[in-house]
Amino acid sequence: MNRIIIIIIFVLLCGSFSFQKTTQYKIPDFVPDSVTAKAVAEIILLKYYGNNTKRYFPLKLKDKSNKTVWILEGSIPYKKGYDYMGGVPYIEIRKRDCCVLKMTHGK
Repeated sequence: MNRIIIIIIFVLLCGSFSFQKTTQYKIPDFVPDSVTAKAVAEIILLKYYGNNTKRYFPLKLKDKSNKTVWILEGSIPYKKGYDYMGGVPYIEIRKRDCCVLKMTHGK
């Protein structure tokens, strides 16, 4: 008889713990807008590629439809009489945690 009561109490306690309501919180993005994404990208690009990358600024937002990643690309400088050869910087930054997913500087 004691075993049956102990088993019933155990089952009731286990059942009550499984039905507790859990609350999930939405963590805000570390890079919430394009202005912040451009500032972060400029700092990272200057750190890795040096001051020569300043001529490819301002960075342009390449894909506005992506909900999780900021994709930024440099712009080719235009000065009359000058032809710049080579590519522009390209960087992908995840909005959630500011992780750099891809960074290149090519053609």
